[in-house]
Amino acid sequence: MKEFRVTSAFGWRSGPINGNREFHTGIDLVKTHKAPINAFVAGEVIHAKEGVAGSGFGGYGIVVAIRDPDTGHLHCYAHLDSVAVKVGDKVKQGQMIGRQGSTGQSTGSHLHYEIRKSSSPQYGWIADRENNCFEPVKYLDDYFTKAQNNPKPVDKPVNKQPDEKTKEALKVLQSEQVIQSPAYWIENAFEGGTVRGDYAALLIQNMAKKLATPLPETPNPKPEPEKPVKQPKSWSEIEKLTLAASVHVDVGGGGTGVLLKGGLLLTAKHVSKGRASIRFKTNSRHWYTADMVSEHPGIRKDAVDLALYRIENAPANLPYLPVNTEPLVTEQRLLTVEAEYTEWITRSGQLCQISTEKEPWEFDCSIPAQHGNSGGAAVNEYGEVVGIIINLASVGIQRGSVRESVPGCEAVNLMHPAVEEWLKKFM
Repeated sequence: MKEFRVTSAFGWRSGPINGNREFHTGIDLVKTHKAPINAFVAGEVIHAKEGVAGSGFGGYGIVVAIRDPDTGHLHCYAHLDSVAVKVGDKVKQGQMIGRQGSTGQSTGSHLHYEIRKSSSPQYGWIADRENNCFEPVKYLDDYFTKAQNNPKPVDKPVNKQPDEKTKEALKVLQSEQVIQSPAYWIENAFEGGTVRGDYAALLIQNMAKKLATPLPETPNPKPEPEKPVKQPKSWSEIEKLTLAASVHVDVGGGGTGVLLKGGLLLTAKHVSKGRASIRFKTNSRHWYTADMVSEHPGIRKDAVDLALYRIENAPANLPYLPVNTEPLVTEQRLLTVEAEYTEWITRSGQLCQISTEKEPWEFDCSIPAQHGNSGGAAVNEYGEVVGIIINLASVGIQRGSVRESVPGCEAVNLMHPAVEEWLKKFM
């Protein structure tokens, strides 16, 4: 589990959705959204889809459940974004089974890993949650300690390698575009030095197609590179970037705003006060004018405190921050800047609650903000804007097994669908 960050341990806790005391039957682990999830223990896949109410996986979102044939215990990987296996597959330890997600009753992208004592009925679910499951970390420690002390007998390896003439023949077949990779055929088609019957039949079919309809010589398409995994920045670098992109909005009592790509300025409505044009000052002490592009129209009857402006004659080198594109994760660290007339002040805290009760497009964080922070950006560990601070508030933060109230603030979540859709129209 070294590649994961633990966000919620096994045992009694305050529920992240309703705040009620509940027993957490697994452990919550985080890498990055859509990161590959690999099986901790080998076994047979008996469930690989979204759980429904009454199935034993209601609220768990997309679940891959793998039964250990030696123990009968069920290893459950929940809230996945997608699956890479199907029911009946025999999964090896370390094999990719899906990708990290936020499906079901989830407050952010993570893996809920749970080990149930049995696999039936209802995939081992019982009402007595405390006695339904094993503590995952201790279970795996004991599991692999036992495996090391009692190793299974290893089958004598079979010589799968073909002779040199066969290797040369495979190269010729590759040059004629009958096969794509000799290495693949060598790895999979040979058992005990002879070709498996099913692979021989496939090879004959490919040869027949090649002889019947000659293919034009076209280069093999290059595989598309996988999307690189985002790497967190150092907090000193994030502070420097946020200071540069945060501005003082000079309207009434003033407030803060953040510069976005395309010469845009995002702030709160109650900071810009509906002005068609506003003046603002950057951290480099330059003054600019910006004209209103749009105020958020609100969600149903409720207002959303956001206003977007475009900067007149914006210079090409004007600093800006990118907008986050991933779901929020509780307890992730956030940073903000209060841009006063003469001073730029940084503060930090952590995300406490992804969705507030009355305004689900807002989140709570423990940044001890002041009134001058209104309209300023809340920035994550990648240097991206995740929200705009709109209100001071007392928020609940978990310290071990105790939840206590601390000074904090509320912010508009830029990843909420109604907010994200509005912002994308102009960016």
